[in-house]
Amino acid sequence: MTREIVEKRRFPRHKVYTSGQLEMFDGSFPVSVEELSIEGLKIRSSGSVAPETHVAIRISVGRDIVFHGQVVWVMNMLTGEEHMYQMGLQIDAILDRGKEIIDIAEREILIQDLVVIIKRV
Repeated sequence: MTREIVEKRRFPRHKVYTSGQLEMFDGSFPVSVEELSIEGLKIRSSGSVAPETHVAIRISVGRDIVFHGQVVWVMNMLTGEEHMYQMGLQIDAILDRGKEIIDIAEREILIQDLVVIIKRV
């Protein structure tokens, strides 16, 4: 018997490796952004946030891009003696220079631009 994995994502994920800052109502800590798309992010950090927590992820690439969303899953990753956590976020809003990007086509252009900028650095 073979288990088939069904992909539920509507938009492609882009593998990136860049630093960011996770911000919550009670503080913030650094994260690594590993994947991004119009609707979500995969991040890694030494800190963990409970699922359903609303957070913002700030990425600085010559300007601040802020992804507002909700943590949907958390995975504990033991690397050597250090605990790391991978987290998946569902994105509710994206702000570029403080302006919310609502249109799907504009979001896709922004994501494509981010991928190019991040891979150039």
